Amino acid sequence: MIFLFFGLAIPICICDLKNLRIPNIYNLLIFYVSVINAVIFGFPEKDIVIKSGLIIGIFAIVGIGVGDLKLLGSVLLTTVNDPFTFLGFILVMALGHIVVSTAVKGWIPVRIALAPSIFMGMATYLATR
Repeated sequence: MIFLFFGLAIPICICDLKNLRIPNIYNLLIFYVSVINAVIFGFPEKDIVIKSGLIIGIFAIVGIGVGDLKLLGSVLLTTVNDPFTFLGFILVMALGHIVVSTAVKGWIPVRIALAPSIFMGMATYLATR
């Protein structure tokens, strides 16, 4: 199932890097993969759902885009056992994205595409589990 996430990651990341938006069709496909994964492997425990909701709520207050929140919610509820550790991986990858963008463009970006950071954070999180 994880391979389906990473198979969809490439077009999602390309679209997010190009437009700074994730179309709903991609989020719908990720949602379908999440539902299939939950049916096969079981639904997440209550504490994971609460922690994931807290993370998504904080991100919504901060002003993260809705497409990124939907993607993050699907990934959090499907593949993650420790949402706060996963959040750390995402933030480190986003910081790396900002550093590379600053080095390439010569100025600090105001907005970045978060989908690549989510998928790279997911890959790093799953590799360290």
